[in-house]
Amino acid sequence: MLLFNKGLFPGCPRLVVQTKAPVALFQILIRILQAQHDDGSWGSCEETAYALLTLASLSALPFISIMVPTIQLALDSGRRFLSENVIEQETSDKACLWIDKVTYCIPPLSYSYVLAALHATSVPVPGYSPSMTGDIDRLVLVPTQKVNHFLRFYRKLPIYRECKDWQLLAYIAEGYLYLPALIDLCKSELGRRTVPRHLECTPFAWTSANRLAKRYSSPQNCFFGMTFTVLLVRCLSSLRESDNDVISQFEIDEFYDLTLRDEGPEVHPILRTFLDDIFDALDEGKDVRNIERFGSSYPAIFRDLHKCICFAAYYPAVQEASDYDQSHSRRELKACLVAMAQQNEDGIRYAAQTPGKRRLNVPASYMKWVRTVGSEHVAALTVGSSFICNLSQETDVFQTPELKFIAQDCLTHNAVLARIWNDWSSIHRDITEFNINTVHFPEFSGLDETQIRGEIERIAEYERKMMLTSLRELRERAKKVVGERKGDACVNAFELFFRASEAYTAIYRYKDLGAAKFNGQTPL
Repeated sequence: MLLFNKGLFPGCPRLVVQTKAPVALFQILIRILQAQHDDGSWGSCEETAYALLTLASLSALPFISIMVPTIQLALDSGRRFLSENVIEQETSDKACLWIDKVTYCIPPLSYSYVLAALHATSVPVPGYSPSMTGDIDRLVLVPTQKVNHFLRFYRKLPIYRECKDWQLLAYIAEGYLYLPALIDLCKSELGRRTVPRHLECTPFAWTSANRLAKRYSSPQNCFFGMTFTVLLVRCLSSLRESDNDVISQFEIDEFYDLTLRDEGPEVHPILRTFLDDIFDALDEGKDVRNIERFGSSYPAIFRDLHKCICFAAYYPAVQEASDYDQSHSRRELKACLVAMAQQNEDGIRYAAQTPGKRRLNVPASYMKWVRTVGSEHVAALTVGSSFICNLSQETDVFQTPELKFIAQDCLTHNAVLARIWNDWSSIHRDITEFNINTVHFPEFSGLDETQIRGEIERIAEYERKMMLTSLRELRERAKKVVGERKGDACVNAFELFFRASEAYTAIYRYKDLGAAKFNGQTPL
């Protein structure tokens, strides 16, 4: 890294040195630390020696310095195990770790690794000062103060109650290693002039989801999830930004909530025609990235929306997916954008009613709404279907109609949860701004805040139970269709999306604990 900073490797992509290599090394560190047994070993003496040698080498990396105290504890306990068992190792350790036609062991070689590990851990891991690491920290930065701040915040969330401090610290620090690539994405692809503060929470949701379950999905899967969360959830979500310092050239929620309203109701039919045309063209295999050729007759206000659609549709991992998974991803993206338009129209009608006599005229029940327009426009279905594309590799991820149906059921339950907790976190603001929220539906009429939140929690818990049931059924059916090993691997990768969604939910719920109260008044 020092040599890269000095310009001695001009052909090496910055992304490799700044993000990919550090992430891979940090994941090795976490997996080793999480695999250590209570007795300080990693199994046999030989396996313990391998782990200690790796930890000793990793501890020399400056961007891992925040983990030095944890590494030192692991080294000390591992060294004690070896010291107490070295005689037995020399004479009777028969762990067969080497593979040829059969597994076998080489006692002299094994013993030499033990001696090497004891030597490598004979002195404490050195500390680091800014003067020693400054050149590298400018390239790979893990800000200690911010990591510790977020550690205190995430420690308060129930989902991480059983998680050790060093684990949370590691998940947060690993998330910061992804941040430079996400910042580049925001500035180059999404047109941001500044980087939103919420961006720092996005990597953690995926790194913690990936590590807590100890299934260790690939960094590519995590980064894809982060990318589409930034693009689709953060930009397409109806949850507005309240921070004055968050500025972007294009926020889709602002496009719908502000720009379209300023243009008047006559622009809505034009928008729907625009969406029909662009997605029909995509389905026909036409290249729509040049808006001058595709739709120069449409209003200029659609240009940035067109750019966002093209980013999602032409993302490399999406383009490499099977035809079915690609088309399904496009259908969900279109449904999201149409649902946002419908939500906008419904909100305009609701806000225009006489104050004190507003009535939400809905065509169906709350349950029907939350599973259609309500959940479609928070983009959870869109991100989920795009995440499937990332797993596709030119063949359908879920190969039978039954598996496709169950997987979609899982995503639908998750999207409903996203809608519910989105509304939970913005009840007071939506009431003030007359944005349609769960609490506006007749089912909640006459209830005070405590009763409303209790009902919302019970509905959310029901949806979560249904989602987990669907995921279990998906796993069982997938194993029968493609075999035990492939079925488990497929659903393990798919479940990363749901675990990350739960992390976001936990953050939203906690942030709303200090929200303004209704003072017992009915919020309708």
